[in-house]
Amino acid sequence: MTEILTKISKSINFKKYSDASFWTASGGSEINETMWFLLLSAIIVLLGLITFVISILFIKDSPPKKKLLLPFSWILMVIGITGAALGFFRIQGVEFFSAYAFWVLMILSLIGVVGYFGFRYIRYLPKEQVRYESYKIKKKYLPKRKKRS
Repeated sequence: MTEILTKISKSINFKKYSDASFWTASGGSEINETMWFLLLSAIIVLLGLITFVISILFIKDSPPKKKLLLPFSWILMVIGITGAALGFFRIQGVEFFSAYAFWVLMILSLIGVVGYFGFRYIRYLPKEQVRYESYKIKKKYLPKRKKRS
């Protein structure tokens, strides 16, 4: 068992990831090195566009859901475009913006945003839906305002 673990640790090469030069700006790299990150950024932008289209086309009758999904879709698109820009900076060799630390911050911010909006969707959306439905019923039966002449 220990032989397998030592072979795995040698193949992963943890020393490469623990070096300070890995996390700081290092200049240009090949597109093969950053392809996974550009692909991840494209998927994030695509998910943002899908949630935007869903919130515009299919959730017309629920303003609370729309109020929650529209900012989420915009934030996803911004994070994805930022990630693609960071990947292209790395390919082009821009010194400061080619650091892997920015990529880690982007992925952590993505996890935080998904967690925040997921929590709000589970915790607060049902209450807001009930409030909105009661408001619609109340609006339907309350007398309308008289127009001033």
